[in-house]
Amino acid sequence: MRKYGADKIALLGFLVLALLTAHLVIISKSAVKLSEPVKLICDDLSVSLPSGNGWQNESRWRYYENTFAISSIFISGRGSVTAMTNCRYLLTPPEAAADIQFRQKALAMNGTIEKTGQITAGGLSVDWALIKKQTIPLEMLFGIISLPNNRQVNIEVFQAEGNIELAERLFKNVAEGLKFKNNLLLEAGGKTVSEIKNRHISAFLNNQPYESFFIIRDEKGNSTGFTMDMFAAGQNIPLSIEGTSSFYLRRPYAQQQIISFKSDDSFDEFACRTDFGSVLGPKAAELRLDKPSAMTVIKLIPQAEKKTCRIGPAAIPEFFIDPLLSQMIDSSYKQIIVDIIEADGRIVPALISRADVPAGDEEDTEHLLNMEILDGRGFSQKMYLNAQKQILKILLRQKDLYVLEKTDLENIVKEFPEQAGYVLKQSRLLKQDKP
Repeated sequence: MRKYGADKIALLGFLVLALLTAHLVIISKSAVKLSEPVKLICDDLSVSLPSGNGWQNESRWRYYENTFAISSIFISGRGSVTAMTNCRYLLTPPEAAADIQFRQKALAMNGTIEKTGQITAGGLSVDWALIKKQTIPLEMLFGIISLPNNRQVNIEVFQAEGNIELAERLFKNVAEGLKFKNNLLLEAGGKTVSEIKNRHISAFLNNQPYESFFIIRDEKGNSTGFTMDMFAAGQNIPLSIEGTSSFYLRRPYAQQQIISFKSDDSFDEFACRTDFGSVLGPKAAELRLDKPSAMTVIKLIPQAEKKTCRIGPAAIPEFFIDPLLSQMIDSSYKQIIVDIIEADGRIVPALISRADVPAGDEEDTEHLLNMEILDGRGFSQKMYLNAQKQILKILLRQKDLYVLEKTDLENIVKEFPEQAGYVLKQSRLLKQDKP
């Protein structure tokens, strides 16, 4: 009897140990471990995402359509994705308030909002909503964080297996792991853009039409294309600045971009049309800014699409880059970050820095500026300017190196006779003040 009793006690002990071990395994599998902080290149912001125990996370932010994004997914033992965490940094956040964005997200998911709330994490206020999809077992915690300089961070946690407690804990951990400091370089860019607006574009023209022509040469010195920028103060009010900006590349693949634009003197209102042609086919788009901060982007070709976004105080159209460089030279800033509004409606942050002019480098060079596009493409420019703050030469790098040399209209017509008709026509229109 004593022998059988001992066996039962031992069996009970093994059972308790097995249950305890299973419990510890479940806890370890569901424990949320965060990665090392991943810093965003264009802002003083970093985020830590779930890592290990089945989680696979990205190691860097990726740029796509005015947004930087980074994700982490959970792969179950069956090989399917059952959870996901996304962080998105929006350069052009919606105009709508958080509660409206929640409703729009629920509508897009065909889901319902179960509950909402607000927490404070890392000194940041986070508005959140729990959204449940109706047709399949899927829940999402959606958080919105408003940042200075018209920036927004969205946190999304998807859970497909109904473990909402784990999802809530994961959401809170990611939110608390978000680190942010106010970006002084972006603030400096906003102040520089504001100074241009107050000074007015016409002040940079000195009562003369602005003309800028460059020959594009490859590393071997061959002529591969040209750029042409022309604008002037017209008589139309309020859109008093009119002009055109062109880019043509003959090789290695023929492509051309033509921008026609009108703007008021402080580009609080502007309209432009861009036509782009390449071996991939034609594209066309229109941009309109007709009320403070709200820009409408209309894509015409290859298919129609329209959307409105909110731009920040550091935003400036790409056809006014030269006044921006001039204003930076006049300022005391050594570095600024601005939002370049590209012709197709993309917003790309750019870091502009002063540099010392090397001794004996480029005769007549008085100023040297570097510009790096912070969207991951590796696009950068080194710009040489004279005492009048006019660009003399540009070293452009994106995989290959190109040299842009200052030239005149006659030389472009001579080097690129196939474009002579268009170039001469645009020049005549500008002189007639009817671009």
